Amino acid sequence: EFLVPEESASDSRTLSIDLTPSPAIALIESLPYLVRYPHGCVEQTLHRFLPAAITARLLEDLDVDLEEILPERPASIPSGFWGHLEERPLELFRADDLERLVDASEKRLFSFQNGDGSWGWWSGFAGDPYITALVVDGFATAHEAGLDVNRESFRRGAEWLLRHLASRDLAGEKDIYDRPDYAQFAFIARALFRATRAGVLSTEKMHAQTVELADLLYAERDHLGAQGMALLALGIHALELPDDPRPEVLLRNLTNFEKRKPKWGTTHYGELSGYRWWGDSAVESTAHALRAFLAIAPEDERVPEIVRWLLENRQGSHYDSTRSTAAVAFALTDALRKSGELDADLSARVLLDGREIERIQITRADIFSRRFRVNVPASALAAGTHRLEIERSGRGPLYWSAGLEYYNQADRIPAEGNRLTLERRYYRIIETRQTRTEKALVNGREVERTVPYIERSYDELVDGAVLRPGDRVQVRIDVESANRFRYLIFEDRKPAGLEAVDVRSGYVGGTFGYREFRDSQVNHFASFVAEGKHQLTYELRAERPGVFQALPATAYAMYLPHIRANSENDRVEVASDREPTEAGRRRVEEF
Repeated sequence: EFLVPEESASDSRTLSIDLTPSPAIALIESLPYLVRYPHGCVEQTLHRFLPAAITARLLEDLDVDLEEILPERPASIPSGFWGHLEERPLELFRADDLERLVDASEKRLFSFQNGDGSWGWWSGFAGDPYITALVVDGFATAHEAGLDVNRESFRRGAEWLLRHLASRDLAGEKDIYDRPDYAQFAFIARALFRATRAGVLSTEKMHAQTVELADLLYAERDHLGAQGMALLALGIHALELPDDPRPEVLLRNLTNFEKRKPKWGTTHYGELSGYRWWGDSAVESTAHALRAFLAIAPEDERVPEIVRWLLENRQGSHYDSTRSTAAVAFALTDALRKSGELDADLSARVLLDGREIERIQITRADIFSRRFRVNVPASALAAGTHRLEIERSGRGPLYWSAGLEYYNQADRIPAEGNRLTLERRYYRIIETRQTRTEKALVNGREVERTVPYIERSYDELVDGAVLRPGDRVQVRIDVESANRFRYLIFEDRKPAGLEAVDVRSGYVGGTFGYREFRDSQVNHFASFVAEGKHQLTYELRAERPGVFQALPATAYAMYLPHIRANSENDRVEVASDREPTEAGRRRVEEF
C-alpha cells in the first residue's frame, strides 16, 4: 500500500513500476544513475566509469550482443563533464563511447591524486585513507576483470596506505562513537590484500605487512559488524594463503548478523537505519556479504536470497547513494559471472486497487531489447491510500520496484532535519568609502597620511524584501550538527534573479572545503563536520527584475542520505525603480 498526499498537485502525480526479470537488467539500469550523477568527487569519478566497464566486459563474456541493449537505457554525460556539451547521448555500450568515458574519468581521477600517492575526497583535499582505499580497491577490481590499469598510480596509492597504517595505532583510530574503527581498517586491508594479489605490492616487506594486518584484524574480529566481517573475509581470501581456515570462519561469524526471512526468500545484513558514516548500512553490508559468499562458498543457499533482497530494495533503478549503487553493481557482476542467469519465460499482471492496468509477457528473446516499465497516469492516482499488486506466472524470477512522484502545492516549506539543522539568511551588503589616518616613517621621519578603505555593513533581508539590480547579497547558512559526520554536501538553490559574484569552483579550505558553482545552485562539500554549530557564506548579485522563489537549502550525508536537513524557502524581489524598503531589512551587524 502507498499514500498519495492531499497537498500534492493532482496533475503532477505519476507512479512508475519497473519489472526486472534478471539481475543483469537491474545492473544495466543502475548505470545511468552513476554516469549522470551531478557531482564529481573522487568516489563518483571512479564509479562513473568502472561499473560500466566491468558490466560491458561481463556481458561480452556471457555472449550478449551489446547492440541488443536498448538505446534508452544508456546515459548521457552531464553538462561540463567532458568540458563541453555532448551533441548526442552517450551510448555506454558502444565501444568508442565507453572508451571515451573511461579515458575522461581516468584522467580526472589521476589529476586528483596527491603527490604522496593518496587521494582526498576532492582535488586539493589531504590524503584520506578511506578514499584512497576505495580507489586502490577499484583498480584491483579493474585488474581482475582484465581491464588496463595505470599500475604506477595503483602502486603509489597502495604504498601510501601501507605507510598510513604503519603510522597508526589501530585501536587508537576512533569512529564517531569513540570506538575503535576496525571496520574502516578492514576495508583498507581488503584493498591492500587485493593490491598484493595484483602484484603492485611485490616486496617481501610489504607482503609481511599485509599478513600482519590480517592477523591483527582477525584477532579483533569481535569488534567488527556485518560489513567489516564480510570485508575481512574477502580480504584474507584474496591473500590466497595455503590451508588458511580464516575466510570460512569469518563467513560463519557473518551469519550471526543475518536477517533471514524464509517466508519471503530473502536474507540481508547490516542496519536499515543508523547514524554511523561507515560500518553497517544494510545495502552495502549485504552487497559485500554477497561477494564474500560468492568467493568463499558460492553454493550456499543464502546466495539467491541475498540477490533477491538487493533487487527488491532498490529506489527506482538505483540505491541511496553512488557508493551503495556501485557496491551492488560489483556484487551483481560477481553473481552473474557465477550463475549466468539470463533466462526468462513468464508473464506478469500489474493491478492497482484490484484492477488490472497492464499485462506483460517476458521472454529470453526480448530481455534486453525492451524496458518493462508501467507508467500509471495522474487520473488513476486520487489523493488517499492505494494498493499495488504484481502477479507472476511462468519460469524465471521477477523483481520489481516502484516510485511515486508529485509536486507539493504548499506555499511555505518548513525547515526540517534529521541529525542536522539548516537556517539560511540573506544580507544586503552596504559598502561606504571611509578614510583613516595612519602614521608612517618616510625618510626617517614620522608622518601622518590619510588612507581610504571600504567599510562594510550588513542588513538582513526578511522574506519578500526588495532589491535593485547591482545590489550585492551575502548568503549565510547556519548549520548545526548533532554528531560528527563525514562526507556532507550542502546545496543552495539561488533565486532566479540573482547570480553568484565568484564563479570559480575549487578548493576553499576550512570545514566546507570544496565549493562548486552551477547555473542554478551553489554546492559546498565537507569531508568532516564536527558536532556543533558552523556557518558557510558566499555572495550573490541582484541582476534581473522580478519576484523569485528561493527553494530551500539542503544538506545530506553523501553516503547516508537519511542524515539530512532543509531550510525554509524564501521570496526575493528585484525591482529597478525603487530602493529596498526599510521594513524589508534589519541592520544586524556593522564593523
